Amino acid sequence: VSDVDIGQMQLYYGTVDELVSTTLYQSPDTMDRVKKVAPLHHDVQRLVRSRADYEKLVLELLPGAIDAKGYDPSPPYVYVSYLFDDERVLSEVEKDNLLSELDKYRPFGIPLPEIKDPEKLNSSFNILVKVYPSTDTAQVTSQIENALDMCCKKLGATVDTYELEARIEEASFVKTARVKWNIIGEEVGTGDGATTQFALRFKPVVEGSEEIYLDGVHTSDYTIDYSTGTITFSSPPEEGVVIVADYTFEGKTSLNWNEYIVKNYAYTVEVES
Repeated sequence: VSDVDIGQMQLYYGTVDELVSTTLYQSPDTMDRVKKVAPLHHDVQRLVRSRADYEKLVLELLPGAIDAKGYDPSPPYVYVSYLFDDERVLSEVEKDNLLSELDKYRPFGIPLPEIKDPEKLNSSFNILVKVYPSTDTAQVTSQIENALDMCCKKLGATVDTYELEARIEEASFVKTARVKWNIIGEEVGTGDGATTQFALRFKPVVEGSEEIYLDGVHTSDYTIDYSTGTITFSSPPEEGVVIVADYTFEGKTSLNWNEYIVKNYAYTVEVES
């Protein structure tokens, strides 16, 4: 629009006879309503969004817990495990109480997590440390303890014997270190009268380190591929026979998400000039 003469414009307006207010104050949504109408669009205080949130909450809610780990078997379900320094497990009542507390932070429509007990893997370390003269044994012990902190009493930890060796060798008084991880009493499988091949869980296996038992009786009636950990029996173990193995592993591997090991070790110190 152009060439408009503002001086020729006229404005018409009326009067307000009555003003009616229908609502003076509208209260904010309650927490329950926020969860119901917009669980994915509101940043609700401390509302759980992932298994990492459950892990943090479990550590807060369980006095004395030193670790917690979550696992997603399939969305939206979550498993959560815990670990105490004294390795105790929760009673059913304690689990119910924990779930009641976790329920306060659960998003609407999302199921509560399932509490899984931690599982201890029976194992030990054999460590050979070569040190320089005049080294105090207490120093060696302290260095080994510090190195083992990287994988012991941690759920789902990575066990790396080479990294452990490197950490021990960081000490100025250590010349070399050699670490072997012994698996004790692993249940390899159960015989069915037909199967001859069974696999050890961790590989490669240190050559000559394995001891195989059938229902508790030692056997040498097998061959083994040390690189794959595959055991082949000369004849299939009979149905129901439990196969157990002790063996030694060197390398890097990971524990199951709710599994842990402890500082069970023996070490030998050799002094080198």
